[in-house]
Amino acid sequence: MEPNLHQLFSTPAASKNKIYFMWDFIARTMSMLSDVEPSLQRMGKEEEEAWTDVIGRSVMAQQLILDTKPGMLDLMVSATYPGQAGPTPQFGDEIVALARQLTAS
Repeated sequence: MEPNLHQLFSTPAASKNKIYFMWDFIARTMSMLSDVEPSLQRMGKEEEEAWTDVIGRSVMAQQLILDTKPGMLDLMVSATYPGQAGPTPQFGDEIVALARQLTAS
């Protein structure tokens, strides 16, 4: 991730690895929550669809993080960013533990 250390926040990452891919995926998922009524009560059809999408994307995030390499995430990153081959950073124990909690409740 060294190439990304000195970039501004809004600049696309120079190194697009699986950490970057998941950061983007999860950020987009979280932005979808703004379309959902916080109490999950009295939701209209569009809000229910947005909530269903958030749940589905959360399950997908867990699967991508916990999948062993070469897993689906590795394949998605190499297909999306073919010029970014080579060793990539791995998820730490804290991230793996948090991913496991996504279905714990």
